[in-house]
Amino acid sequence: MQITVEPIGVVHSSVADPARMPGHGVPAEIEVYEPFAPALVGLADNSYVGVTAWLGLARRDSLVGKPKGQAANRGVFATRGPARPNPLGISLARLTAVEGRTLHLASLDFVDGTAVLDLKAPLRGWDYAWSAVGFRDAQFVHESDSRWVLEMLLLEAENFHGERRAELALGVRLVYHALRHFGVAAREPGLAATVGVDGRVADAIQALTGATLGNGRLRPSSATAFHLQYGERELVYYLHDLAGRDVEAVLLAEENTLFSVQEGPAGHAEPATITLPPLAGEKRAAALATLGESLINGKLPCPVAFKLARELGLGTRQLGQLANEEGIRISMCQLGCFR
Repeated sequence: MQITVEPIGVVHSSVADPARMPGHGVPAEIEVYEPFAPALVGLADNSYVGVTAWLGLARRDSLVGKPKGQAANRGVFATRGPARPNPLGISLARLTAVEGRTLHLASLDFVDGTAVLDLKAPLRGWDYAWSAVGFRDAQFVHESDSRWVLEMLLLEAENFHGERRAELALGVRLVYHALRHFGVAAREPGLAATVGVDGRVADAIQALTGATLGNGRLRPSSATAFHLQYGERELVYYLHDLAGRDVEAVLLAEENTLFSVQEGPAGHAEPATITLPPLAGEKRAAALATLGESLINGKLPCPVAFKLARELGLGTRQLGQLANEEGIRISMCQLGCFR
């Protein structure tokens, strides 16, 4: 049987060497050749595009290899690596714009000059099984390059959530800390999560762990803390204010500047050993405005303060510190949760 294919376009990327291509890719463009321009009609209606390419620099004589971050060899049909009998590359890329015959992509892992064979508009319910488990999900990733691992996890969370946001990166850092602590894989069936009020952090946890309400491993909470539990062991995370940090800053930050961790279940308030930083910037101003609107006879009743802490995504002692700085008394408080 003779098979004939013809490139329909070419990749323009800042990376030309496959060895220097990050696993999550880089911003890129695809130039579609003039004869195929009519095939682009309607593509701009899609937020993602599936790209099939010919990986001309890849080896074709390799049937077994060791995926990055894994300890054991695997057959190439069980991996996503470029070296395979027919080096076809398939990548899902977020489509940011279509200008004439040029596609602008947020990230693509094909090097400059790669021949594009096909473009497909993905159908979420047909093409992607969010509940699927792959080899990276079933085994803990043994990789000294933590930045590589974080970027791969962030890409998965971004594809689930839809945007690349600092809070999403914070959720990735939280999950990666828990995986290292427990020594388990992301989709370990025994890993359960209780998610707090920050929806983007919650999305990252759900995307990476595969925990859902249906499988019983995801529990929503109106509290500000996030819990990850494996067997009898539990980690409780209290999030710090990101203070305007972007995705890159969150990925590079020391963990203790992003969250505080308590081992074991959380009590009524943050334990005394947990130190949360004071509020600053826009978050402080917004919290102050809400505090001012919630006063009753010049005071802030304890039940109202708890409700505000949940709504604002603050720790109780953070709110108590802010109230103290502004001379606002939290009344009806007998347990000292806001001190």
